[in-house]
Amino acid sequence: MSKFFIKADNASLELPLVRQQQNESLFSIRGLFTNIGSSERINRTVLKNISIEINEGDRVGLTGRNGSGKTTLLKLLSGIYHPKTGTLTSNGRLLCVINPQFGLQAEASGYENIILRGLHLDMSINEMRKKADSIIAFSELEEAINDPLYTYSAGMRARLAISILLHSNPDILLIDEWIGAGDRDFQAKAANRLLEFVEQAKLMVVATHNQQLLNKLCNRVLTLNKGEIIDDSLITEASSDEKPAENNKSDEAKPAFNSDH
Repeated sequence: MSKFFIKADNASLELPLVRQQQNESLFSIRGLFTNIGSSERINRTVLKNISIEINEGDRVGLTGRNGSGKTTLLKLLSGIYHPKTGTLTSNGRLLCVINPQFGLQAEASGYENIILRGLHLDMSINEMRKKADSIIAFSELEEAINDPLYTYSAGMRARLAISILLHSNPDILLIDEWIGAGDRDFQAKAANRLLEFVEQAKLMVVATHNQQLLNKLCNRVLTLNKGEIIDDSLITEASSDEKPAENNKSDEAKPAFNSDH
């Protein structure tokens, strides 16, 4: 096993679910009041028997239909969720990008958010102060950087969040889809920086439906179905040259990241 790794051994995950009781009286005015609280709490198994080892140099893609468990698996690998059974171990500074704007404070200024978000990313105040000028320049928010975040547009907030993330230095990088923000020029700049970002990480896991992206960035693909890994395959040089016709047109216009996640 390498110095930087993630390893899951027969890990399964359950999440609580509140299910409303089906009752025809709910559709009457009286039923709206007499059936308040008519629900049951159950635990649903969302990941089953996950056994994988991801080591330094691995670039792993997660694929599968919507609802197959890709994002949930990322949350498990990142430590957001803990397995109900089995074990999960990892070593290295980890960054999980599911919601890029997570941790931003509306009342704080753009500059203050750079410092605060850096602390969330396990970097020191001094580190973030040294990176601040570069982050501000990359985000193209020089004129607004001392204004409170609540005055920013959605695009400005996303650009700040992405710029901060792209100046972190994780050993382990977990990404849920690509992130998009700003105009076409900023998206292109972010895409180029992201490729460098991926190369600098010791290992990466990305969840995506984009086959061309998998071929470009990954050397291994895990396919999920109903919370289980049904296939674990290497991407060969021959297969990475294949470009499905249905992706050729749409992928050119796709942003570097998807900020809605």
